[in-house]
Amino acid sequence: DEADASLASFIERNASHPRVLEAKLDRSKLITDRADYIQRAINNGWVPSDVTEASLKTQVAEGYDTAIGLLKTVEDKAREELGTKQPNTDEYSVAEDKLGIVWLYRIAALYGKGAALPEGDSAGVAALNQALKEIGEFMWLFDGTVRGLWAFHYSALCNWRLDNAGDAIRDMRDAATYVQESDGVPAARAIALSSYQKLGEIARDVAARHGEEHLSAAVAAMEKMRERWPTYLEDAFG
Repeated sequence: DEADASLASFIERNASHPRVLEAKLDRSKLITDRADYIQRAINNGWVPSDVTEASLKTQVAEGYDTAIGLLKTVEDKAREELGTKQPNTDEYSVAEDKLGIVWLYRIAALYGKGAALPEGDSAGVAALNQALKEIGEFMWLFDGTVRGLWAFHYSALCNWRLDNAGDAIRDMRDAATYVQESDGVPAARAIALSSYQKLGEIARDVAARHGEEHLSAAVAAMEKMRERWPTYLEDAFG
């Protein structure tokens, strides 16, 4: 809370400072980390007896909302910078990379807001649908990269929350199978294996509520996991 207050004060008092966008990004990360932790506490039953789950979920959603606003400012600046660079240059690649990072953070915050609010809540549904819309746009630039894998992962989570069963399984399957061990992309290992884990969780939930219509795609992907990641199945995600 003290760190958040300090960053908020710096941003308010230094609107034209050359590092104010960096401060907004740092504050958005801090807020989303705190919101993620509160949501994890709710999911794991760590909520104190004198605190209501509903009040915490409202706090989480408000935190994500603040982060979304902060990240939009940074993202707009990153888009502006990208527009000044010549395509197919190192400078363009650096600017595009910066845009990808900030944009993905904001997509994650949109999902976080939608997941924190009660199921069917209009603001939550709007946030999830906005995330899905932007993921489609994001993939035009970042398909074929590790960020594309993360985008598929969040697309699946949004569709799951919206109860789009087939789309959720399809997207998480695509995230899980986006890369494999032989591709030699260490940065993708954790999220790829985590996507297999989440694919199983979604498939079980969908089967329990909707029957086995959509299970074949999940089962086919899960059956190839050992073949695609032969030496990494002993860690937590494996």
